[in-house]
Amino acid sequence: MDETGNREWSKKYTKVKDVVTELDTLIYRIEVDHKIQKIIEQPLSINIFTAGKSTDDVNGKFVYSQVLIDCLLRLKTIPEDAKELIQILKQAYEDNRFESSNIQEFRKKYSSDQAVWWYTRDTFFYKALNAVLRTENIHMIFLFRTYIFDIQRQLKTHQAKKPLRVYRGQVISIDELKTLQNSCGQFISVNSFFSTSTNDERARSFLNAPNTPENLEKVLFDIVANPKAATTKPFADIRTLSEFPGESEILFMIGSIFRLNSVNRSAKDQIWIIEMTLCSENEHDLQEVLINEQNWFRIHYKLYFLCECSHEPNQMHVAPHEGYLIRMPRDFVVQYAPYLRTTLNIVRIMLSSGRFVLSKNGSALPSEFNTPEEKETIKQQLNLVEALINKFDNKRTRPGSSMADVEKSRGVPLQEVELSELETYLELADNQCTLGNLCRAITVNGFVLWVCLEHYNNISFNNEMRKYIKDFLAMA
Repeated sequence: MDETGNREWSKKYTKVKDVVTELDTLIYRIEVDHKIQKIIEQPLSINIFTAGKSTDDVNGKFVYSQVLIDCLLRLKTIPEDAKELIQILKQAYEDNRFESSNIQEFRKKYSSDQAVWWYTRDTFFYKALNAVLRTENIHMIFLFRTYIFDIQRQLKTHQAKKPLRVYRGQVISIDELKTLQNSCGQFISVNSFFSTSTNDERARSFLNAPNTPENLEKVLFDIVANPKAATTKPFADIRTLSEFPGESEILFMIGSIFRLNSVNRSAKDQIWIIEMTLCSENEHDLQEVLINEQNWFRIHYKLYFLCECSHEPNQMHVAPHEGYLIRMPRDFVVQYAPYLRTTLNIVRIMLSSGRFVLSKNGSALPSEFNTPEEKETIKQQLNLVEALINKFDNKRTRPGSSMADVEKSRGVPLQEVELSELETYLELADNQCTLGNLCRAITVNGFVLWVCLEHYNNISFNNEMRKYIKDFLAMA
């Protein structure tokens, strides 16, 4: 076969991807192309930081995504996490013989110097890791943190030594494109590993595929990356680490930050060109919120109380109160971590069922800030708090920890003195001594509940009615 001649005439046909004469080469080419096509079609998961805005509004998600990654990578791992992850993956792929075999291989043979190799394989590992990062499943990200750390370590070891210009083809929604167009000059944080290529034409070729849905736009990210900007989020040429060593793939770490320079449509092929530059956390506009963990805790946190009006989380509600400002949130999280873990799970259920409403000035009226964006910010805050709880629990349960420490981390009630400290603080902070607008109620079964005034009256009325009926029956 005249390979050279066929390459020449096929150049003018965009649908011809390559000319091959060997079966092994053809199989390899198909595998690589399939992988790249899946990358292009993956949803784009980014957060945008707008200079001049506070962390209480549009920048909340950006800040929380950065601190979440940082906290997770600092956590020490324990064998139980790997066992739990494998068990979850086995259940998820129990009907898939191919992936079940891969999971067994992974369990037996995985080593830290193979992290990138596993990530580039078209198996459960790549699919599951990207899915949990995209959906921000905090518990699963927590279980994957060992492997995220291993990938980071390999990228750091093979960090690019000179500036690179790389490309990534992608299809995104029209709304996503408009968001990017309105964010020129701002910072973008990528919430997953970001795969790119040094080959411009190859990146473009995959965008020429037919049958692109009408509601999607073809874009080409054109990125300039200087290794001097990769202070904490490395990027590397992974040819020597990948399952596909023939590809010129450059992989960026989760949380890499870019400055969005411009968004313009190419007259040549109608592809949107998005020009970006890799940035460091030391950029002046970012320093105020990303310097260190102490700054992350300067975000305002308030303490609210749940009304124990039901055993079902989706039937509970936040007691009407303006909330108590937590002046030292880090210390608060450390001391009350076991209580907070249970509460976090309840609040997440309330959020998903639309029951989580913060009142304004102690009234029963919903807060004016209770928008979808604000709810998303609350979700990110919950993720941050959970990451910190896990961090401190790891310290409690490290080798040599006492049984009391282990029990604390499992949610066994703390000493009564710690709750007394909280009650004393609340009484001092609230002149009216309302304790979050909660009342202490005792049910007919003798259980103590802390409920809002409305439910307190209901419980009192029910108790009185039962007592009245009981006395009436006794007289009868």
